[in-house]
This record gives sequence, structure tokens and C-alpha cells, in this order.
Amino acid sequence: MVASMEIPLSLTFQLTRACNYECVYCSEPPGIPTSSPDAVKAMLDKLVGMRRIILSGGEPMLYKQFWEILEYARARFEIVVLSTNGSYITRDNAHRPIPGQVANELLHQRPHEVYAELALDAAVVRGTRS
Repeated sequence: MVASMEIPLSLTFQLTRACNYECVYCSEPPGIPTSSPDAVKAMLDKLVGMRRIILSGGEPMLYKQFWEILEYARARFEIVVLSTNGSYITRDNAHRPIPGQVANELLHQRPHEVYAELALDAAVVRGTRS
């Protein structure tokens, strides 16, 4: 089955390499330019037909047109996953379609939903308040 595939089932798409943290284990080198929204859309259009796309970074929510690209991806892929450190999910934007569903619902493969995957490390967890 895999040998006959023309495109992958899933792909991690690095929306930006910019990040608001400086984790010691991060492998993202600084100074790499971020693509324009039109260039990102053109790349996403070439991936249509894949089942799942994971928007990642750096911190993908730092991308200036993040919400526009998120909606663009939602219209083209069955499952859109947001791989984020969660620092830009606020009371003001939490009602928007990020996470929308809890992570275990991903197993049920509900079409056209957006899921959030939070990357937490000890420094981030220590910095949170209940």
C-alpha cells in the first residue's frame, strides 16, 4: 500500500522558525527567512490530497498571517494539527478553531477539525499559573 502512494498521508509543515522561547535543546537555527503568505499557500496547494498536515515552527502562532493560513489549511486538509508551545493561546483567541477538540479525539479522525499539540518543557511548565 505505501509503495503505491503518490503523496504522504501526513506532513509537518514548518510555518516559521521564529519562536518566543530559547530552549536549550532546540535545533532551529536563527535568521532563516519566513515565507510570504502567498508562498505558503502555494506550498500548501501542492500538498492537497494529504490526509493530515501539522502546522509547526518555531512557534507557528508567531507567523503574522497565522489565522489566515490556518483557515486556508482547514479548507484543504481533512485533519489540521497545530504543534504549539501554547503561549499564544489566550482568552481572546481560545474561542477560535484551535484546539476545538481534545487530543484523544484525533484517534476518531473527525474530518475538518483542528487539534492542538502543546510542546511543554520544564521551563514553560514552571512559568505557568493555575
